Amino acid sequence: MDGFEILSRLRADPATVNLPVVVVTAKELGAAEREFLESQATALLLKGDFRPEDLERTIMRILDREDRCAEPPPPGRP
Repeated sequence: MDGFEILSRLRADPATVNLPVVVVTAKELGAAEREFLESQATALLLKGDFRPEDLERTIMRILDREDRCAEPPPPGRP
């Protein structure tokens, strides 16, 4: 099973449909492959085109977005 199949299965399963996925690949992507990954993954990074701090920044941005989307605690609970 390749990454495309894994991502397809994650998106087809209600339990993982919204799971953030960062794809890091060294594969030469065709237009259709790139379009699929950009539409299904949370982020797509191409090896050789990013620095380690770019990966860290991407992950932090996703985590920050997830924190802001989380439900606030019920009244009276921290």
